[in-house]
Amino acid sequence: MLQNFVIVGITGVGKTFLELELQNKHGFYAWPKYTDREELRKEEEGATNIVPILKEEFQTMLPDFIFTMKYLNNNYGWRRQDYAQNRDKNITLAITLENLANFMVKVPGFMPIMLHVELSNFGLIENRVRRRDGFENMTPEQQKFVNEKIQERLISARYDLEKFQFYQNIVNKFGGKIFVIKDDNTIYNEVIPFILSNKEKRNKESVMSIANKYR
Repeated sequence: MLQNFVIVGITGVGKTFLELELQNKHGFYAWPKYTDREELRKEEEGATNIVPILKEEFQTMLPDFIFTMKYLNNNYGWRRQDYAQNRDKNITLAITLENLANFMVKVPGFMPIMLHVELSNFGLIENRVRRRDGFENMTPEQQKFVNEKIQERLISARYDLEKFQFYQNIVNKFGGKIFVIKDDNTIYNEVIPFILSNKEKRNKESVMSIANKYR
């Protein structure tokens, strides 16, 4: 049985980036999320792990989803069919911290990977959000709107940090790992090597368990 991973963390910490890196360079399956969010970010346009639909469509598809969540008044859902058809791959998805406990109960078999940023390093988050939204190429009015959106997201992020101990306990309970994101290299130097090493270990365990079964 392959190891699956659920990636959690505050906004801008690199969840979606990690998910796509694992898919594009290491053969993982990024479980697509369906969303009724009206506007996609620049790097999300054309990405295989997000499917934009109308709000009415989302409500119609509710029976198809094995898991749903809401973030900043937008709905997200993951189809059980996509999950069932890709059980032969290492599956990943990225969700918010507040939905982790619910997900671990509803969809067992995932190892939680938490990407954590200290409050003192929130400047990294602000810069990433601005960069991914193409801040430098915007008009002053657009930049003002983005700054307001960033502050809204950071308020949510600070609330999540206040509950860090709670989330830490969930990650530890389900055998996961917490990484403190210090800069843009942490995902490459620490997170991805850990995930790949656990993928290989679980694969070897699965082969051995099959071999022992027929001895």
